[in-house]
Amino acid sequence: MKDATKKTVLFLSNGDESALAQTLFEAEAKRTDVGWAASSRTVALEGVESVDLQNTDLIILIDADSKTLQQPFSAWKGEVEVWKVSSASDSLQTIRQNVTNLVVRLILKGGKRAAIPSAPPVEQPRQTQVTSAAQKSAIRVMLDSKARRGKKVTVVSGLPLNETALEELAAALKQSCGSGGTVKDGQIEIQGDHRDKVMAQLQNRGYKPKRAGG
Repeated sequence: MKDATKKTVLFLSNGDESALAQTLFEAEAKRTDVGWAASSRTVALEGVESVDLQNTDLIILIDADSKTLQQPFSAWKGEVEVWKVSSASDSLQTIRQNVTNLVVRLILKGGKRAAIPSAPPVEQPRQTQVTSAAQKSAIRVMLDSKARRGKKVTVVSGLPLNETALEELAAALKQSCGSGGTVKDGQIEIQGDHRDKVMAQLQNRGYKPKRAGG
């Protein structure tokens, strides 16, 4: 059954040239992604009328003997080309060149398949560092023990990060400080007084934190 998404070219000759042309065309069509299929038939000069043209869009008549193949296609309204091959010795080169030229013409006529949908944009890594100088300078690192039963907590505020990025940064800071911690109300809390380590870690990541609260 004919592929409804492709047009078909039919190669006809009274020798092996039609099969050769089909093979070369299919290879070139695959390489260039041209949306045409190919078929071939070997017929005697007087037997052209018996060829089924129902699923054909273009006919190529290959005259290997320098004779003009008859074209009595009474019901055929499509395009017909005649390729001349002067001798068996140069048939391969001649047919190869003709096939290449044919594929180029088909592409120029719009025979190229529909463009393959472009790959979806690659998701960019989540932003873990800020780029604005104003945002960088708004970061504060302070020690807080209020309402914590005397327990000291290092609090980082002013980070312009989403919840996921805050969690990732908090995990890195906890590992660096060897302490527990959490993300709460847009701030990172690290158990204990780790202001120096936290400041250093933030600076290494491109931030410009300021110590707050003494």
